[in-house]
Amino acid sequence: MSGNSNSTVGKLMDRIFPVMPDFFRMMCEQCDVAVQSTATFLQFMETGSEEALNEIRRLEKEADELKNRNIDALYKAFATPMDREDILGAIQSLDYVINYTKITAREMGALDFDSDKYILEMAVLLKEGVEALQRGYAKLGSNPALADEDATFARNAERKMEQTYRRALVHLYDRDTNLKLLAQKSDATAADAMSMALDIFRTREIYRDMYGAADKLLEASRVLHDIVVKIA
Repeated sequence: MSGNSNSTVGKLMDRIFPVMPDFFRMMCEQCDVAVQSTATFLQFMETGSEEALNEIRRLEKEADELKNRNIDALYKAFATPMDREDILGAIQSLDYVINYTKITAREMGALDFDSDKYILEMAVLLKEGVEALQRGYAKLGSNPALADEDATFARNAERKMEQTYRRALVHLYDRDTNLKLLAQKSDATAADAMSMALDIFRTREIYRDMYGAADKLLEASRVLHDIVVKIA
């Protein structure tokens, strides 16, 4: 009788005060998918393989499912371990980074474009920045104060991506270099000049995508930093 009574009371209490979802674990799961996505993205940049591109698409779908599940849990939660807007910001900012891996890879395929040294450098930095976020979110549940160094690492990775992006633009639009390349063709035609111009435009689009990924990495690092400030 006592056991049944306790079970009934327990069920009643669970209905009145539902068990709080493990949001720390949820955010860590999103970080894990983000790390897989950026690692596969780097592999695609290095090899251009169709297998890597398909895996990027699969991971982006998996990330969307995680995001939707986590947002649904957030909306239904009676209580949260931190401000709801911070949890939502973490969920969304991590998903934005993953989205950019798919956007960039898809555009590279559509434009029939191979990566260059600048894009590879930015892809490495993006992966390192997301790995830092993964380390930081893993610390929130036990020692949140230490997570700020990881947020700083991710922010620095974004700054390095921006620096690489600007170096890439300077090289891309270097008039003398482009004229020399064109002059190397002794019988260069207007069609050759047009082809070079189109290559510059295509490259610029991919650089812009990588810059967008860097911006989302910065946003994600700021969200982590804000959480640390509030709960550490």
